[in-house]
Amino acid sequence: MAFMDSVIARSKPLWDAAADESFLRQMGEGTLPREQFLDYIIQDSLYLRDYLRAYAMAIVKARSLKEMQVFYSVLGFVNDSENLTRLQYLKDGGLTDADVETMAKKPACANYTGFLMDIAETEDVPEILMAVMPCMLGYYDVFKTLLDRYPAVLEGYYGPLVKDYTSPLYKESCDYWTAFCDELCGELPEERKERLSAIFEAASRQELYFWQMAGGKPCPHEAVAEKVPLVHCITNYVTVNDVANAILACGGSPIMADDIAEVADITGISSALVLNMGTLNTRTIASMVKAGETANEKGIPVVFDPVGAGASALRNETAATLLEKVKFTVIRGNLSEMSYLAGLSVSTRGVDVSAADLGNDPVAVGKAVAAKYGCVAAITGARDIVTDGRRVAAIGNGVPQMGKVTGTGCMLSGVIGAYVGANADPFEGTVAAITSMGMAGEAAYAASREEGTGSLRTGIIDALSRLTDREIGGKGKISYEAWD
Repeated sequence: MAFMDSVIARSKPLWDAAADESFLRQMGEGTLPREQFLDYIIQDSLYLRDYLRAYAMAIVKARSLKEMQVFYSVLGFVNDSENLTRLQYLKDGGLTDADVETMAKKPACANYTGFLMDIAETEDVPEILMAVMPCMLGYYDVFKTLLDRYPAVLEGYYGPLVKDYTSPLYKESCDYWTAFCDELCGELPEERKERLSAIFEAASRQELYFWQMAGGKPCPHEAVAEKVPLVHCITNYVTVNDVANAILACGGSPIMADDIAEVADITGISSALVLNMGTLNTRTIASMVKAGETANEKGIPVVFDPVGAGASALRNETAATLLEKVKFTVIRGNLSEMSYLAGLSVSTRGVDVSAADLGNDPVAVGKAVAAKYGCVAAITGARDIVTDGRRVAAIGNGVPQMGKVTGTGCMLSGVIGAYVGANADPFEGTVAAITSMGMAGEAAYAASREEGTGSLRTGIIDALSRLTDREIGGKGKISYEAWD
């Protein structure tokens, strides 16, 4: 397989997800409000300035005349054919490029352009190439999907834009650039090619966030900061303080109420409910059931952390009761716990995954749990898996030393509660939450490795409080399987 074939295949699920966004569907149907489209054109115009700067940096860093000429050709395209359509849409909205210069980038646009400029200023030509290519190649893929679904779009107001990005000339340009990428990068060492592929995927994720922004959807972390979701936790009393601080650090607001006399009232005003089986007793089990039933009645998302499922009769009975009486939005556990919920024979050893269960395929287990309970299933470990049965994401952030700190799993479940309480799509919210926690662990370990696990614990909360969507989008080690 050619280098670019594998690179594109890795990011294709992100492009497919973008094509499914409401903004593009409405464009195809002809129902997209023109003021919303104009807002997209404004943000796209602001984006193009830094996109062109990235190409200019590539020209500066080019090692041959051919490389300079190839990168310069894109500057000509943006300034000529693409620019005419964009300027006409701005004119229809009573605006000029000069007017756009005075406007502010929305967070998703600023995150994307910041990512591009970071790469352009600090990296070499192949890395710059991988950062800018998803915009070019992804636009053809997304608009070709749009045209295939809605052929009549060419006859409407949005037709000129769709035509620009699906024309034979544009496809020829994409093919040329793909071949150029293969020529420039195909013979590089495997380690560097893996990094190039990761940059391409990160840029594709920024593309998805841009389309979501166009449809009015904030980036996952931005949504938490905007909504400040109230997260009701009935959780492990060993780690309850850390769970509360983790929720605060990521932008949410925690409340820990476990008396049955008030759980319904507290759940009813919350954005999400988190139920954790870490320290079970008969009093809190009844409270969990009542809180969960209240959340279901009011349409509030519920996160379940089945700590130690499979380890004791009480835990098994509690898990069965909760799963029978409460509809969960997200279930997060380690491989042993989730294998037990999937109905497999397991060797659970307390709160840790058993070595005997490591042979279970986490993707298969996750899909089984998702299908059985109609939820997003998250299996956390050295490589985290998130699936809703159709979509699958694997996350590689985090450090093994996080396992030496009591409660990182409980903290993560609380953070997931904040993210799903603020984001409409629980799959995307869960992926962002797990990525955030893993990145916080990496940053904390880098800062505290000489200090020990106590400092690591505090450092995780510190790092969670500093994370941004730009970092998550640019440094998150997220890979996707093709949607079923």
